[in-house]
Amino acid sequence: MDYKIVLNVLSFWLATCLGRIFYTGYKSRSRVRELQRAGIPMPKWSWWTGHMLAVKPFADRNPSDAHINALASEMAEEFGKTGMYLLDFWPLAPAPFLVVSDPKLAAQAISKFNLPRPKEFEETFRAITGGPNLFTMMEKEWKPWRTIMTPGFSSGNVITHVPRLVDSAEIFIDKIREQALKGEMFCLEEFTMRFTLEVIIKVTLGTDMDYQRGHNPLASALRNQVKWQTFGNDLNLWRRWNPLRPIVQWYNSRIMTRYVRGELQKRFDEAKAANRAATDAGISRVKSPTSKSVIALALDAYTSEKRAEKLWGRTAIDEHFATIASYQIRLFLFVGHDSTSSTLVYTLHLLSQHPAILARLRAEHASVFGPDPSAAAAQLRAQPSLLNELTYSLAVIQETLRLFPVASCMREGRAGAVLSDAAGASVDTGGLFVWIMHMATQTNPRVWPRPREFLPERWLAPPGDALCPPPDAFRAFEHGPRACIGQKLVFAEIRTALVLVARTFDIRPAYDEIDWLKKEKGWLGSMASKKEGVKHFRGERAYQIGRGGTYPSEGYPCRVTLLEAKERPEP
Repeated sequence: MDYKIVLNVLSFWLATCLGRIFYTGYKSRSRVRELQRAGIPMPKWSWWTGHMLAVKPFADRNPSDAHINALASEMAEEFGKTGMYLLDFWPLAPAPFLVVSDPKLAAQAISKFNLPRPKEFEETFRAITGGPNLFTMMEKEWKPWRTIMTPGFSSGNVITHVPRLVDSAEIFIDKIREQALKGEMFCLEEFTMRFTLEVIIKVTLGTDMDYQRGHNPLASALRNQVKWQTFGNDLNLWRRWNPLRPIVQWYNSRIMTRYVRGELQKRFDEAKAANRAATDAGISRVKSPTSKSVIALALDAYTSEKRAEKLWGRTAIDEHFATIASYQIRLFLFVGHDSTSSTLVYTLHLLSQHPAILARLRAEHASVFGPDPSAAAAQLRAQPSLLNELTYSLAVIQETLRLFPVASCMREGRAGAVLSDAAGASVDTGGLFVWIMHMATQTNPRVWPRPREFLPERWLAPPGDALCPPPDAFRAFEHGPRACIGQKLVFAEIRTALVLVARTFDIRPAYDEIDWLKKEKGWLGSMASKKEGVKHFRGERAYQIGRGGTYPSEGYPCRVTLLEAKERPEP
């Protein structure tokens, strides 16, 4: 009797789950069918498989590990001629995607309607951040935390960190010099990852963990967490649903939380001591914290909104602040090293492929810092504002981000938020995800002149010039109130690295070597090589792969040589 009850309950539960799945699937497919009848562009579609089979021809003619953004951008060239097309990946995705490759449509979604990020993002990013953060919070919760965190990433505060950026960049240079003297091929990505992660830890937490020269549990746990993470864009089902992931990520998350909370407590103790000293001296409140780290300034902003005397009377940091702040810090540590590392690699790669542009960048550095590149570090420490004179270097970074954007942008549509393209077609975004494809938008031939060429001068062109970037077309950091909070730090960090690297080394990709080495591994190596198939995306061997963020394929194998003094440009 008891077994029958259990069996009936299980049967009812199973029937309910299956019914919900079929209902959700039917609802999703019906929405796509409705849009197909309305003439919205899309690949060949099926009630049974949606667009999953339609992706295969594009996947077959591109590298097997190419990022999904690359495939979606390729499809935009065929199906998105009006600036948008539809993709249906149910049940891998809970709703169809309206893929946008036109800046005007993107502006409608972000600026006009201010569409929110999908609620599913909070769960997706929880393993990385631990909980709700500036990336996933809804408007009401997001606004006060954005206000609290903004001072740490302001232009004025970023410039105070330049001496610390230089310290880390000099270690980065020493590590690259070691490789140059060995004369061996190596993967640049590992070195840029350590450099950018060391920097973002300094800037956000106000502590130097010396990650470029040794092991650090926080940094290692974060990188391992990213390696195991899936952001819902994996076509590999084993990677998407690996049963070991929750266990590994739970362990990594504990390590990150312990370290971040420990550093938060240290900053609280420092601030409390400073305020006690101020009180003893007859000063009501310390106007500015000694540390300019993101978290120190955030703590200062938070206490200014609360009753400071009550907070400073505690022995431990306010629990609510510490919990949410730790989520924000973990987010900053992730995006602040992952995307910056990739952009630095691609900047150096593109410079290596365009000697005239590299020569002009070196000439700019020589004109600002003089003929001796070894003197630039001391000059930057003394005058951090010299970075602002590197207008061509900034243009090089912007152009790199245009060609190799580090992400795309996802928003959740809502009924009544209607996007209208240039051809007059309109789509109500209710029940859809709006996927603003940065790569497709930033290389759209109907928007950008000479879209696939590396032309930093376009960023120096005056308004009205044919090369001048069109409004809303550059979206690497997105637009609107939720644009990337750390973009000023990214530009400062990469310019600092370029100042020390560009006139010291000659960096060349070594993909031919690594491909040859794979073939030389015997018959097993040959089989692996054949399995890899296509090795270029749009003619680029250093294409972006998906592994959490976007990274250069193979970790960017390269060879580096030291520049002789006679090879350096005169100011």
